[in-house]
Amino acid sequence: MATTIERERDRSDGAAGWAIAVILALAIVVVAAIIWARYYNATPGIPNTGGTNINVTTPAPSTGGTY
Repeated sequence: MATTIERERDRSDGAAGWAIAVILALAIVVVAAIIWARYYNATPGIPNTGGTNINVTTPAPSTGGTY
């Protein structure tokens, strides 16, 4: 008759694997969002035309009154 010895497995290793997987997944999502925002959703800047002068008249601030 054969003797079978069953040893209990240490199951604490799996939690570290899941934590690393979640951290990597979040890092990939953040990097993808930054790349998408920078390259695909970026608005073009205002070109410098050199001689353009824009004058805007603003009203004088009121010194009294309540809102």
